[in-house]
Amino acid sequence: MVFVQPMMPCLNRYIVTSSSYFSIRISSLECRKTQKKTKDKAFARSVSRQDIIEGAQELGRPLEEHVEFCVKAMQAGAAELGLAGNSATSG
Repeated sequence: MVFVQPMMPCLNRYIVTSSSYFSIRISSLECRKTQKKTKDKAFARSVSRQDIIEGAQELGRPLEEHVEFCVKAMQAGAAELGLAGNSATSG
């Protein structure tokens, strides 16, 4: 768990930003869309990609697998995280 702490807030913010960007509920977010946006440096520019990448490496998991795991975990806990029931953006 030591390695999870520094990178999880970045990855969580990135996943929520992805959900907002695609104007969908977190429950409908596709991992591949989230991962594809990591190549766009202007997207969620305040989120440290390096922290996310290093965190996955330190856990010994491929980045794609780790992002998918975190998206699914956030989807499972969406109600507790305040991410369920409403669109990510209003309007």
